[in-house]
Amino acid sequence: QTSTQRRFVQRYLDERGISMDLGTKVCSFLKSHGYKSHPPSKCLREIDVTAFKALPESIQRELRCEVHGPQLLRHPLLSNIKDGDQETLQKICAHAMDEVYLVPGNTLFTRDQTAYWMFVLTKGTAIYTSGAKGLNQLRVDPHHFLAEAALWMSWTYKGKLKATDTCDFAALRSEGLQEAVISSRSQGLCRRYAQHFAQAMHDRYEEGRELDDLWIGMKAADTMLARARFEQSLSSKPSKQVRFAEITPTPEGQSSAESSPHAAVGPQVPQHGNVSYYQFWLTLALPKKIFEKCRTLVSP
Repeated sequence: QTSTQRRFVQRYLDERGISMDLGTKVCSFLKSHGYKSHPPSKCLREIDVTAFKALPESIQRELRCEVHGPQLLRHPLLSNIKDGDQETLQKICAHAMDEVYLVPGNTLFTRDQTAYWMFVLTKGTAIYTSGAKGLNQLRVDPHHFLAEAALWMSWTYKGKLKATDTCDFAALRSEGLQEAVISSRSQGLCRRYAQHFAQAMHDRYEEGRELDDLWIGMKAADTMLARARFEQSLSSKPSKQVRFAEITPTPEGQSSAESSPHAAVGPQVPQHGNVSYYQFWLTLALPKKIFEKCRTLVSP
């Protein structure tokens, strides 16, 4: 079993492109420890390598940063957070990320499911189907962000994503992002970016364009980030701190996809929790008129 896990470790490090220095650190530590094994899924994920649980927290954190960091840094906002607040990005990678594996034909999410996760396709291809009758189809290739709105607004998926071949996804949990930035230097920037994102969704809705889960694109994200940075530079007041007690939790015992992205895989009855993520970001400084429009847009 130990030799099997050692092979799993090496395979995982190779597949994720982990640096030689960190790979040596991981292997050296595990070489002197015993651990149990269980069969992996067809695609090796961190959860399959039980030996990683024996690693010190500092090495686990470093490992997760190398695995998830490159995917997150493709987004302008998260790249900006790394440049100015690297500790917060490390918290996001360590505590708000997960991995999802799909075989061909499996569904990642379906229309009208409550969305708690943003996904990044890291390997494979998928088909995104949208529209009331499911007539609009688009191929999704690696490095595409999906359902970013779930990070900033109360959101339900507007379409269905199905794998056309073996797919790997990096998944960012919205509440995990909140926990990472709530008391950080990046809170104000994220709040302002969220406001511009919600306004963009509202404008799109007002113009009669269909809302979907596809990424807004690099140009649009860059523009919103530039506006958020400019507004942040003009603000001399510290960002208001929001207590999580101000956010109504999902009723106890209610099943949802909030705790694990794997729960969103495959058809299921949409869950309607009371957590309003747009409230976390947008009530801090968003003008009341715009906030009420956003409430109308995203409320069930």
